[in-house]
Amino acid sequence: MNYTDTAKKILENLGGPANVQSLVHCATRLRFNLKDESLANDAAIENSVGVVGLVKGGGQYQVIIGPDVANVYREFQKLGVSSDSSQTKNESTGAKGILNTVLDYIAGSFTPVLPVITAGGMIQVVLSLLVTFKLISETSDTYLIFSQVSQAAFYFIPMYLGYSVAKKFRIDPFLGMLLAGVLLIPQMSTLLTQEGGITLLGFKLQAITYSSSVLPIFLGVWAMSYLDRVADKFIPNSLKFVLKPLVMIMIAVPLTLIVLGPLGFTVGNYLAMFLEFLQANLGWAAVLVMGAFSPVLVMAGMHYALFPMLMTAFATNGYDMLVVPGMLAANMAQAGAATAVALKTKSSVMKQLASSSAITALMGVTEPAMYGVNLRLKKPFVAVMIGGAAGGLYAGISGLKAYALVSSLVALPSYLASTTNFINAIVTCALGYGVAFAAAYVIGFEDIVDVEQQPVVTIDKSLVKEMNLASPVKGKIIDLMDVNDSAFSSLALGKGFAVIPSEGKVVSPVSGSISAIFPTKHAIGITTDEGIEILIHVGINTVQLGGKHFTNHVTMNEKITKGQLLIEFDLKAIQKDGYDTTTMVVITNTSQYLDVLAHQDDEKALTVVL
Repeated sequence: MNYTDTAKKILENLGGPANVQSLVHCATRLRFNLKDESLANDAAIENSVGVVGLVKGGGQYQVIIGPDVANVYREFQKLGVSSDSSQTKNESTGAKGILNTVLDYIAGSFTPVLPVITAGGMIQVVLSLLVTFKLISETSDTYLIFSQVSQAAFYFIPMYLGYSVAKKFRIDPFLGMLLAGVLLIPQMSTLLTQEGGITLLGFKLQAITYSSSVLPIFLGVWAMSYLDRVADKFIPNSLKFVLKPLVMIMIAVPLTLIVLGPLGFTVGNYLAMFLEFLQANLGWAAVLVMGAFSPVLVMAGMHYALFPMLMTAFATNGYDMLVVPGMLAANMAQAGAATAVALKTKSSVMKQLASSSAITALMGVTEPAMYGVNLRLKKPFVAVMIGGAAGGLYAGISGLKAYALVSSLVALPSYLASTTNFINAIVTCALGYGVAFAAAYVIGFEDIVDVEQQPVVTIDKSLVKEMNLASPVKGKIIDLMDVNDSAFSSLALGKGFAVIPSEGKVVSPVSGSISAIFPTKHAIGITTDEGIEILIHVGINTVQLGGKHFTNHVTMNEKITKGQLLIEFDLKAIQKDGYDTTTMVVITNTSQYLDVLAHQDDEKALTVVL
């Protein structure tokens, strides 16, 4: 893959840099916030080299790349697009808009932190392996030090989130870190938990330990974002450098310690209790549902909404019995279905993609398998849900406990809290993979055909006819795909060419009859005796002129000859009014012919192969 070309192609079809508010990436996706999603050419992006798939959800426009996502992201940075691309904010209204905004903030805040959480979880996995195989002991200095490294990944989550949430809310990220530092500093914890408690501004503070918490810093930084606006509005520019951070921190700290911190802590506890309620009352059924439908959550970007609950559950109990076990089964199911496709497909391209994506799914990166194989072929995705449900059912019945936030084969050692738990994890993986594999193999799928495998159609050249069209306008002929109008450049209206005119006259490129006249006079339709339908469109968005600067010289259904004057237009006046005068010539019934070929020749600008 050429990372530079991929980035440029995606950016071009997103509507250019001006349409990108911000960009972050996770393990497999480029996650864009766009100013106007309607400007994005979804089909062109999905068909770009290096793009596995496209998802719009959780308030983000997500382009799935796969394991090479970091390399493509670096090319976007070189193009000036990153998490700091714009200071523009989205204003969402309505229930759906509010939900998308909340999901966007959660996803955008957690995505940069995921490598830290993953590193902490995987260090625990490595330590478990080393202890299991008696390579080190739990009392050795090496074990103790790396154990603290893994704990740091979770203990300081408020600090990491303080930075990323502040960036998401477009305020100074180091002030977000300072607020987190206030919650985490050991002396503050001592003061909050001391006998008799402590007061601030006359309010008694709750005895809370904020390490590994999530919601308190979210709420605190959210409040700071409003303080930032107020401070910007009322503090004189000459004093902002000194007074703005002072005012924000002096207000945000009491507000967080007195109100928002305890509120976030309480809500987090209720979320953890909700998970426990599901596990206690629904039991295995809850994990079954998670195993079956977590791919759907990932597709919608909704899985990030589970992170606050997950982090609270880990901080409270030290393990999770619902989300991670369910996702473990679902990830194995993605790999199993992709493996079945790799074995059954006759397409060499799909065989290679399915094989590689099955391996990455086993390692916990499922997007290539999900979007490139299973969802693309549709029926294997059903098999994924069946396999995920089977693995989730066993995980629920066996009471599988996950001790790390990683859902892959490499995380299996993290289940070594007991031999039984470890065996249950292996069985969960085997069921998810095996049932999905069998289901996908039995259900089957509509195979794709490689280009080289497609039947070759032999055409009797004696039956092939060609019709040549002259350029109706004098000027420079350019490729239709270079036109600054997606309706034409995408070839949605048909194949053809475009002209940058040097004079304001449109003459007929062929003999035929007038089949369409537009009231605004900027475009005209011609049908030849052979049935070729030609549209000549003068300028881009010139319909807004309402016929001004245009003169028609023909009437509807009038028979015309090649070279006959059809339209006159005032070239300079149209340009003065701010309009692009590029003139497009397209065959609107292109699909009825063998091909339509453009040439750099005024007398033979277009060839229609009949």
